[in-house]
Amino acid sequence: MTRVNGNILSLAVGALVFVGAILWALGRGSIKTPAVSSEVSARFPIVSVLTRSPQIHQPIISTFGTARAEFDVTLTAETSGIVRSVSQIAYSGAGARMGVELVKIDDTRQHALLAEARASLAQARVNLIDEKLQGEQALSDWKRSGAKGDPPVYVIREPQLESAKASLENAKEAAAEAEREVQRTSVRAPFNAIVVERLASPGTFVQPGTKLLRLFGSDRLEVRLALSKKDWRLLPPEKDLLASSWSVELESADGRDHWMAKVSRIEKHVVENTRQRALVAVLDNPLNHEVPLFPGTFVRASLRGVAREKMLRIPTSSVTDRGEIWFVEDGDVLEKRVIRQLHSQDGHFLIPAFRAEPVRLLIHPMLSYLPDMIVSPIEDQPNIPNSGNGN
Repeated sequence: MTRVNGNILSLAVGALVFVGAILWALGRGSIKTPAVSSEVSARFPIVSVLTRSPQIHQPIISTFGTARAEFDVTLTAETSGIVRSVSQIAYSGAGARMGVELVKIDDTRQHALLAEARASLAQARVNLIDEKLQGEQALSDWKRSGAKGDPPVYVIREPQLESAKASLENAKEAAAEAEREVQRTSVRAPFNAIVVERLASPGTFVQPGTKLLRLFGSDRLEVRLALSKKDWRLLPPEKDLLASSWSVELESADGRDHWMAKVSRIEKHVVENTRQRALVAVLDNPLNHEVPLFPGTFVRASLRGVAREKMLRIPTSSVTDRGEIWFVEDGDVLEKRVIRQLHSQDGHFLIPAFRAEPVRLLIHPMLSYLPDMIVSPIEDQPNIPNSGNGN
C-alpha cells in the first residue's frame, strides 16, 4: 500500500512540472512585440508611385503609308506601225533619263505622209502668190476701163485670195501634223524614270492606244499619310506645315532604315469610310540615298507636333477605364482626378498638368481605392504586387 501511494505521488509531481513548463513557455511567447512595419503593412496599403513634374513636351504622331512614285505612267503608241526596236534600257529595273528613246516604230508610212504634206504646202504657197497677182491685174484692168466707183470684190478676186490664204494655213497645219506623226514613231521617256514593265516587243504591230511600257518617276517619291482629327490638332497650322517644309521621318518595317522626307501638300477632303484627312510627304532622289527607298515600300512615318508647355507624360497603366488617375497627396492620402488625354505614344499619355508641383502618380490604381485613403507609397517599384486596372 505504501508503494502504491509513492507511485501516485511521483506521477502527480511529474504532471505539475510538465504543466508548469508549458505555462512558462506560453508566458514568454506572449510578451513578444510585433514589428512596427507589419502593423503599418496591415493598416496602410502599399502603392508604387511615379513622380512626374510639368514639362515641355513635343508629341510625335506616328502613322503608316506606302511609298509611291510621283509619276506612274503607262506609255502607249500614238501612231500605228511595226515595232522595229526596243532599247536595252526599256527593260524592267532599268533607269531612263528624260528624252531618251525607248521604243522605235517603223516610220516609212509617216515619212511618206510628211512628204505629201510638204508638197501640198508648197503648192498652197504658189496658189496664194498666183491669186495675189491675179487680183492686182484685175484691179489694174478695172482702173483702165474707166469704170466709176469701187470695183466689185469678185472682180478683183478678193474671195479667191482669202481662200488661197486659208488653204495655205491648212497646208501648214497638215505639214506640222505630219512632222509630229513622224516624231511619234520614236517613243521617249517623258521624265527621269525607272522601267517597271515592258509590254511591247520588236516585230509586233501597234496602233494608237497600244500599251508599250510602264514607267515610275525616279526623281521623287510620295507617301500619303492619313491622320485623324485628333492628330491634326497636334500639328501646326497648314500654312506653317507647308511654308517650313515640316520634316517627316520615314522608317522601314523592320526599323533598320530611315529617311527624312518633308511635307509637300495637304489634301482638302476627308475619306468617308475612315473619316481621316491626309497630308503627302515627299522624298527627293529616293534611289540616290545610301539606302535607297523603292516605290511600293511600306513605311512607318513620324512627324513632330507643336511643343506644348506644362504637360505631364504618364504611363497608360496609370489611367483607369473611367479616364481617371490616382495620386498621393501630402500625408500619403489618395486622391483622383479625371484627365483629358491629348496624345498617346510609346505606352504613355500626354495630359495637361493640373498643378505646378510634382505629382506622385500611382502606377497601377486598383478598383478598391477610395479618396482620402491613407497609403504607404513606394517610389517606382512596379514589381510590388499591386497590379490591376481600376474602373
